[in-house]
Amino acid sequence: MNILNNKNSRTIVNIIGVPTILFCIYVGDNQNIPFYSLFIGVVLYCALIEYRNLIKRHNGEILFSVLLCTISIIQIIRFWYIDEYFKMTSYIYTTCMLFGVLILCIEIFRKSSKPLFNIMASLFGFFWIGLMLGSLALIREFGFEETLIMFISVWIADTCAYGFGSQFGESKILPNISPNKTWIGSISGYLGALVTLIVFNYYYNHIFDLTDIICLSIVFGIFSQLGDFVESLLKREVGIKDMGNLLRGHGGMLDRFDSMFLVAPLTFLYYFIF
Repeated sequence: MNILNNKNSRTIVNIIGVPTILFCIYVGDNQNIPFYSLFIGVVLYCALIEYRNLIKRHNGEILFSVLLCTISIIQIIRFWYIDEYFKMTSYIYTTCMLFGVLILCIEIFRKSSKPLFNIMASLFGFFWIGLMLGSLALIREFGFEETLIMFISVWIADTCAYGFGSQFGESKILPNISPNKTWIGSISGYLGALVTLIVFNYYYNHIFDLTDIICLSIVFGIFSQLGDFVESLLKREVGIKDMGNLLRGHGGMLDRFDSMFLVAPLTFLYYFIF
């Protein structure tokens, strides 16, 4: 019964979640309602709550309010100054520096028994969630197709890795971190991302050249799995299976978007530079 309920929950989340994400990607940030930015904002907020709970398991305490305000300010700066990269990066850099100063000063007066751990946890949470996952907000500025292919390729890679790995995988990659990940699954995930890119590129009149396809397939098919391993490493340390239970059958928001932690910043850098 529990397995059945879990599958039903996953199906319901997929039926509601996937069309919602695709709608936000398609609409983007129009003049009336910034659907895509609001979607990313919800993801970051939920991820931050789950991260706070993770740190509490280590008897630590992040500066949640300060983190939330800082990440929100950065997203607002990104939204208003997306067409002025120098101003945007300057303001974001200034915000980061002020955040660092603020958490150091506040920690002095908290009388915590683990000040170093709290400071490092706040800094890591800001970097991991606010900057790396938060870079998802920047991808949409490169175009609808460029954003869509990133999400779909990562989803296909994850599906292929799980499907083929669970059916045919025997040799484990890093059993001490993620005991269910196999080489067959990992290779299948990469090939799934590669085939998706090729098909997508053909359908959209070759917007990517061969170099783009090779590089992006590595980002979507390999680094997405490495992002999953990073989250598994953190969960393994505190002895939990899921970061949360917000998305029934999928775990928490961090579990659902773990693949994007490395994919989003690398995709942004690739689109921006090349």
